[in-house]
Amino acid sequence: MDDGLYRAFAEIEDRHWWFVARREILRRLIARWLPDGATVLDVGCGTGGFIADLQDRYQVRGVDPAPAALAACRARGLTAVHTGTASDPATWGPLPVDLVTFLDVVEHLEDDVSALRAARTALRPGGRVIVTVPAYQWLWSEHDVRNRHYRRYTVRRLRRAHTAAGLRPLQSGYFNALLFPFAVLQRGLAAVRADRDLLSVPIAPINRLLQAIFSSEGGVVAGLGRSFPYGLSAFCVSAADGA
Repeated sequence: MDDGLYRAFAEIEDRHWWFVARREILRRLIARWLPDGATVLDVGCGTGGFIADLQDRYQVRGVDPAPAALAACRARGLTAVHTGTASDPATWGPLPVDLVTFLDVVEHLEDDVSALRAARTALRPGGRVIVTVPAYQWLWSEHDVRNRHYRRYTVRRLRRAHTAAGLRPLQSGYFNALLFPFAVLQRGLAAVRADRDLLSVPIAPINRLLQAIFSSEGGVVAGLGRSFPYGLSAFCVSAADGA
């Protein structure tokens, strides 16, 4: 992403319904697979909202190649962040760790399997990898172009990438499903994932409503260990093969 997007995200990610609800769902999903106190490495940590949200329960570090992202992290008081690239574990700092996360990251990489393979080498025995990605190539839009995506995913494609990297999928599926029909209907006009909506916070009642709808999916994805049959995002939790 360009530096302007990092700065914009840093300004709103603690208030905007999409960022807040997404972190709540992921926090619950991680708690399903990881005990308190475990070590978490967030690869492509962006502006640090996810790290800040987890540091009360886990030992969390982040790496990102973008100076603007790391500057935003440090501006919010995060010190366990440094420069690193998604496919080179030599840049990730102390290893192994209990969890590696790629949260809306591997779609930015020409070779997603190499990054997942790197994550596998960074895991302790019993460790996990959690990946989220934007769903469905047919939803490709200017948002993907501006954010320099290489692809969007189905769950099958995401699982295939994990398997090719020597990882064993444990749980996978879609989320951001309840708002999916509205996003499709409004595609190209005011889709809930359009850049202009992610870069501005709706008025408070709408922001609260959208956050409540989206975050309620955590009960299915994490609480029940299931997923939705469709959604604006796909996810996969995996382990090193044989772990």
